Amino acid sequence: MKKVYAFDFDGTLTDRDTLIEFIRFVFGTPRMVWGFMLHLPWILLMRLGLYDNGKTKERVFSHFFKGMTIDEFNDYGSRFAEIHCHIIRQEMDDLLDNIIMDGADVVVVTASVTNWVKPFFCPSSITVIGTEAEVRDGRLTGRFATPNCYGPEKVRRLLELMPNRSEYELTAYGDSRGDREMLQFADKHFLCKERSGRTYIQWLLKAFRVKREERLPSLLLLVFFIVANLLVVNKYFSVFSLTDGDLLKQQMWTFEVSGFDPITYTVLSSWDAAYDPYRHPLLAFFLYPFYLLNSTLANVVGINLVQFVVMIPLVFFAYYSFLFAYRICREIIGVSRFDAFLLSYMLFSFAYVMVTFVVPDHFAPSMLMLLMAIYVSGKCMQRGRRLNIRQTWLLFLFTAGTTLSNGVKVYLDALFVNGRKLFRPKYILLAIVVPCALMWAFAAWEYSRFTEPRMERAKAKMINDGKIEREEMFARFCDTTSIQDSARIKAVFDHQMRVLRHQRWLANQKKMNNVNKGEPLEDKGFLKWTDISTSRWESIVENVFGESIQFHQRFLLGDIMKKRPAIIEYDTWLQYAVECIVALLLIAGTVFGCRSRFFLMVACGVAFDAFIHLVLGFGLNEVYIMTAHWIFIIPIALAFLLKSVAGWPLRLLRVLVVALVVYLYIYNVSLFVGYFMA
Repeated sequence: MKKVYAFDFDGTLTDRDTLIEFIRFVFGTPRMVWGFMLHLPWILLMRLGLYDNGKTKERVFSHFFKGMTIDEFNDYGSRFAEIHCHIIRQEMDDLLDNIIMDGADVVVVTASVTNWVKPFFCPSSITVIGTEAEVRDGRLTGRFATPNCYGPEKVRRLLELMPNRSEYELTAYGDSRGDREMLQFADKHFLCKERSGRTYIQWLLKAFRVKREERLPSLLLLVFFIVANLLVVNKYFSVFSLTDGDLLKQQMWTFEVSGFDPITYTVLSSWDAAYDPYRHPLLAFFLYPFYLLNSTLANVVGINLVQFVVMIPLVFFAYYSFLFAYRICREIIGVSRFDAFLLSYMLFSFAYVMVTFVVPDHFAPSMLMLLMAIYVSGKCMQRGRRLNIRQTWLLFLFTAGTTLSNGVKVYLDALFVNGRKLFRPKYILLAIVVPCALMWAFAAWEYSRFTEPRMERAKAKMINDGKIEREEMFARFCDTTSIQDSARIKAVFDHQMRVLRHQRWLANQKKMNNVNKGEPLEDKGFLKWTDISTSRWESIVENVFGESIQFHQRFLLGDIMKKRPAIIEYDTWLQYAVECIVALLLIAGTVFGCRSRFFLMVACGVAFDAFIHLVLGFGLNEVYIMTAHWIFIIPIALAFLLKSVAGWPLRLLRVLVVALVVYLYIYNVSLFVGYFMA
């Protein structure tokens, strides 16, 4: 019987994804990265299984190659194969030679476009089946002439080439989900092991792959946050669907969910680097692809769909924050599957974790990035590996780019993972000094390019408005006064203006935002955000371990800038009892966890937050909105506690945690829904 060998190409015969490498070869790294950033929404939807793999790939292909002549495209393919011949794995190259010498047929079945795959095997007897690019009038249209050669399509194309299946024995080699059907179709199959040459884009994509055991439990949370986000959309759609007017003013003063800012809505409605560049230096630029998506939709449908567009990343952040919390408990700490899911659901039962993933602020991406950094660092500890320079760069880019202070936590993680090797001159220079300097330089450029001109325009407008108001008031005063002497008129008017300014100042001091504002260490720079006067104990009881975990019924989701006091007490003893139980469980978990280097790493990151908020008082008057930055230590500590006990204490502890989770969902969800349905 004739023998046929079918090989996948990307990752099986090669050590990397050639679509990414080919685009990098033709256009360079900056344009490649930018192109993928523009298509990030579709890539994320594809990873969630909500958008077709082939359509996503076609969109990316069209962006880069539409309009290029076929001769130029083929020339790039030939030169790419010639220059990148080293990406063919040596052991697979030797295997191909042996198979061909034995007289067997070899077919390469790939999802990549054949124009850059075939040159790797010319001249040879190897047949290449792949995705074909559509050509009209000698130019690429940007579409595919055949379906994407992925999954079942690989089997169909094989049968199209060799239909008499009973006449040959098929042996297949693959490495990924896209090869599963071909491997099952074969008489013999080999799943290639993970490559050490995996690119960092592939490494990231693998980290976001949903595992079989995670699907059903995580689906429940996914549905919950889709519904929760729709409640927010419903409450504010009449305002944020507008396409004209002063969007910033409308959104800033209409949106009221605690102290969260709707700046993301304004950025996606009319793009600008509207965040504080020294606190969120890259966040607006991360959101630029979503601005393009929102602009496209607004042009098509005629209304602003910014809330629906923002739902995409918010639901994504919630879903993967849940998965990374589960993986930390399950894979790194090592608790049972039930306990890992129980603790993950506990994390999302906390009041301001729920709120974090429905508001258009920076806390949702921050929580995901922090959990991902903790997970990656824990995996490195497990395998005895170091966080290398490129991994540190990548984690720092996303965490510090979203919220600058989070970059400190990445370096704390690196310290626990790498130990003394962190202090090697090369690592300090390339992984710490250079990225910090570049991030700060970018923030300074962003401030001078976007923030400073905007502030100057606002200041000039305020001065001009004040001048116009003064002139109008002076004209009215002149018309009504009985004073004849012009100098006397001016003196009396100036005195009245000083009295009016003082009255306005007094009225302003009585506004809730100034009443709640603590006394700063110094009223300039970063120190203006500090607070040395607000009670620490009351803040810990009512806000840090209070509001963060359970909503206060009075002033529910109120904003301290408008009507909510900084400190609110609960109405019944039950909320304090729950708070006390959670605090005791955290302390018990810390006692057992402090023997673990991994737990100490997480605790040091939380200690950094405690220093910022409780010692310096940064944002202390509304510290509960910072919940996403630290509260994951509670389920992590509980995971160590659950792992350390057995028998009836374990069963009792599980019953207690289940009861807490059920109570928190009932209590918090009822208040949450009531607020947004009102």
